[in-house]
Amino acid sequence: MDTAQPDAPKPSHSWIWVVAGTLTVVLLLAGVFDFAYLRDEPPPDDADLRTPPPMVADEQNGFWVLDRIKEADVNFVTFSSAHNVDEDTAVKIVDGDESNDALVAQFLAQAEPTLAEVNAALARPSFEFSKPVNIETFIPEISPIFNSGKALMLAARHAKSQADYPTALRQLAQVRLLARRLAESHNGFVVVLTSAGIEGLAVKEGVRWLNDPQTPPEATAALAKIFADPVPWTASLQFSYKFEYQVIVEYVHELHAHPELVAKSAQSQDSWVWHMLAHGIKVNQTLRMAERIYRWYIEEATRTYAEAQSAKNADLPGKVSGWDLFFPNAGGRYILATMTPSAAGIFKTVLWAETANRLAQVACALRRYYDDHHALPAKLDTLVPQYLPALPMDPFDGKLLRYDSAKAIVYSVGTSLKNNGGSRFLTVPKDNPDYDDPSSDEKQPTLQLTFQNPTTAAKPADAAH
Repeated sequence: MDTAQPDAPKPSHSWIWVVAGTLTVVLLLAGVFDFAYLRDEPPPDDADLRTPPPMVADEQNGFWVLDRIKEADVNFVTFSSAHNVDEDTAVKIVDGDESNDALVAQFLAQAEPTLAEVNAALARPSFEFSKPVNIETFIPEISPIFNSGKALMLAARHAKSQADYPTALRQLAQVRLLARRLAESHNGFVVVLTSAGIEGLAVKEGVRWLNDPQTPPEATAALAKIFADPVPWTASLQFSYKFEYQVIVEYVHELHAHPELVAKSAQSQDSWVWHMLAHGIKVNQTLRMAERIYRWYIEEATRTYAEAQSAKNADLPGKVSGWDLFFPNAGGRYILATMTPSAAGIFKTVLWAETANRLAQVACALRRYYDDHHALPAKLDTLVPQYLPALPMDPFDGKLLRYDSAKAIVYSVGTSLKNNGGSRFLTVPKDNPDYDDPSSDEKQPTLQLTFQNPTTAAKPADAAH
């Protein structure tokens, strides 16, 4: 009887599939790694953004000399012995001790030669810039320009105290002209901020005059003309965005080509991060992201604050740290996360300056109406067209500026975008308990009018409550 032999086992080929699968996964991972970590994208189409002049590397400091940010060809009030200004006196003036008439008179006497030069420079069509300054010395270089605005404002106040309204009005007009010249000079964010700060000086002083019942109607009408001329902050802000984009372009290329410069530029607590990231920057991918960010900012400059809030910048990276270091192009995202946030703050500051100007326009119209009718109007539209060609819009929400005739205040909704009845008084000094940080979301830029009854007018605290 035959017995069937069992079939011999067939050779298994499963190992082939394992190998093939493993190779496939490896190739896929290699492709993903190559695409995500090694391969870069095409360069951005940014010719229209790269209009400012290029920069040069500062090997000594490991940072940049910005060829566009330069010292103007006028000696601003530097409060130094070189300009015959006593520094202690000047510091007291700048820090807010403006009520001491003798101190102000002493300061103006010392600063007179420099102020004459500032006034002569303002008579020219524009400022000429000639001396490049380093990033580290930029703030000390720009401070004298703001101090010059403060000196012009004090000169205007001093002339008004002598009832010399023609001189006072000319000097106050020079303060606003200085803000305009700076905005038109297209020299980056710090100059835009300085321009906005000088505008704040002019508005504060102008409203101070409006609330003085002794200010004659002719001077009030002149004030209205001074504040009717807007400062071109939108165009200046858009140029500054292009300029900062150029800074990032050059900075990314420099870090990619010379990682050894990174440590010189880094803060001590982040130096190890920068060392790691500088060697892994994907230049074009970083610049394409930066291009999208700054095109969004340039468009934002034409929007109200409410519109900008509703259209968030999706490309703006957050803080890069920890495990983010292992993700693709962490270096590029880190650069953008550390260099781009300033743009949003500048936009808000410019809106505050623009709002202050528009509030001043309305305040001038209300004072002129009061001079003619001995009472405030119930509504702002009564001012059109005799006292205002049109009612100014609130730069924060795009609606009309708010007005409360009972409280005698005109105000903006501010960053809260809610009508809380006005809260932050632009004319209140910093040492006053009614002063609040203007960056607070609950504060609303407000001007109070006290000229109609100076002996019984509500105090800012009363009006705020």
